[in-house]
Amino acid sequence: MVLLPVIDLQDGMVVHGRAGQRDSYRPVRSSLCADAEPASVADAFQNLGFDETYVADLDAIGGKAFDRRNLDTISRCFSRIWIDAGTGDLQQAEQIMSWAGERDIRLVCGLESLQSPQHLETLLHGFHDQLVVSLDLVRGQVKSPVARWASLPPDQVARELIELGVSRLILLDLSRVGVDQGTGTRELCRRVRQFDESIELICGGGVRDSQDIRELLADGCQRVLVASTLHDGRLGVSEVKTFAEL
Repeated sequence: MVLLPVIDLQDGMVVHGRAGQRDSYRPVRSSLCADAEPASVADAFQNLGFDETYVADLDAIGGKAFDRRNLDTISRCFSRIWIDAGTGDLQQAEQIMSWAGERDIRLVCGLESLQSPQHLETLLHGFHDQLVVSLDLVRGQVKSPVARWASLPPDQVARELIELGVSRLILLDLSRVGVDQGTGTRELCRRVRQFDESIELICGGGVRDSQDIRELLADGCQRVLVASTLHDGRLGVSEVKTFAEL
């Protein structure tokens, strides 16, 4: 399946992400379900034919404990979940993996949560098969507490991540999320693909329609993160089925 639906969790509800301004996020209004309860959204995504989902636990990314209860609920609907819970070091990763047990998960580590390249190396050593690194951008600039990464062009940071051993990379401009302006990462995707043909590339943030998805795939992307286009019906059952067959 090319498409990877996103569930943004905040204060126990599914919220509509918009431009990375997390303080202003509000419960999602969806054509797929009657409310913004995580169980309702997870059921709706499952009914569309998805067997995986990406969960961004925004409270955990902000420094709070991750939402075990709602992750339990969501995980019942899918064979695999991708979890971004602010994982930036080994202890946080071990907590998520302990919760996961026998579940099939992808452990997402965003650059905004990583304090050093050494922390990433430790995570790669311990959880290489599960780890996905998100190269987080804001208006095209790398979002990272690591001064070196924050000062470099995104393609150079991507190259360094790959050289450290990253095999799955998300390219995500947070300022594009939920504002229907396109992802803004197409050129970066092409450059990363030229540098490494084997890297698994996932892109998202601002996907508007099927054309955006096809263009990302042509640029070398393999999975596309989607949310708003599902909730407002721009991507319906027929489109999801079409991309499931690619």
